[in-house]
Amino acid sequence: MRVPLAALLVLLLFAACGGEDGAEVADTEAAESTSRVETVAAPLEGADAFAACGGETEFIPQYAATTAFDSVWIACRTDGEVLRIDSESGAVLARVPAEGAVTVTADDSSVWAVWREGGTVYRIDPETNEVAGEVALSGDVPYIWSRGGFLWAAPGGGTEILRIDPETMEVAGRVQVGDGTSDMVEDGDSLLVICHRDHTLWRVDPAADTAAKLSQLPGDTPERLVLAEGSLWVTGRGTDLLRVDPATGETQETIEIGTGGIDLVTTDDALWVAVAEAAADRQGLPVLETLVSVDPATGELGPAVAPTGTVNVTGLASEGGTVWVADVVAGTLSRLTG
Repeated sequence: MRVPLAALLVLLLFAACGGEDGAEVADTEAAESTSRVETVAAPLEGADAFAACGGETEFIPQYAATTAFDSVWIACRTDGEVLRIDSESGAVLARVPAEGAVTVTADDSSVWAVWREGGTVYRIDPETNEVAGEVALSGDVPYIWSRGGFLWAAPGGGTEILRIDPETMEVAGRVQVGDGTSDMVEDGDSLLVICHRDHTLWRVDPAADTAAKLSQLPGDTPERLVLAEGSLWVTGRGTDLLRVDPATGETQETIEIGTGGIDLVTTDDALWVAVAEAAADRQGLPVLETLVSVDPATGELGPAVAPTGTVNVTGLASEGGTVWVADVVAGTLSRLTG
């Protein structure tokens, strides 16, 4: 049967409109899927929790979460992406493809993630939620930090840290410190750097790419740092909470917290220390026994928060009065406020 030309044009126009409507529906459904809030049972007392990426088994990250741009950013190694979650609603705002991402950090303009085995640092634009550039490094690079206007990368072994210029996206300097850099904080125009294998604390001058050893700290594996109330606070596997003089590196006080710390962060009025289970601590695993608050002015222990099940602290971050605990093994992001 022959279809009149006019009728054929009407059919084609209808099909075209239907196709556009179908595309719009698909785009809408994709957007709703991305922004959907999925709450889960909170694994911490008094917290609320959201679904995040999970399933990590081969490598347990240590810096898989950071806060920036009113969001929590999570490195999802198994899924090959960086997840952006709204701090207020818990909605997933974006899934940024980033193969092998294990660590995230942020500066004033970008979020950065590193692919450990691939030696690739991704620069993520928070305006577009897309990778805006890459820095190629060599070897095993599990850690990156944004400190003092630069990006710093620590290879998995050795005594060298790399200073990356975020403007040129190139390695601009190399600094020799101790064995196994595991954390760093800004202290004025310099950085304080902890090296967990030899327990050494260093002061790094980014302007000269030089470092001076301050001290050797006690404990089995001191590896995490924060500055609060004029003191440097240190913890790690088999290590209690240490109050250290940031000028001299001298340990001024040791505060008993349990077997040892996994990580620590500061909020508006407290220091929070993730204390490890004894058996997990001996294996170097970040399984939480309790989340303890400390008054940084006095060093006194405050309220503690217990887990309601197994919590792997693969990312600990804070913003204002809120603490975020990411567990990329179980696939949860917990929010504790107050």
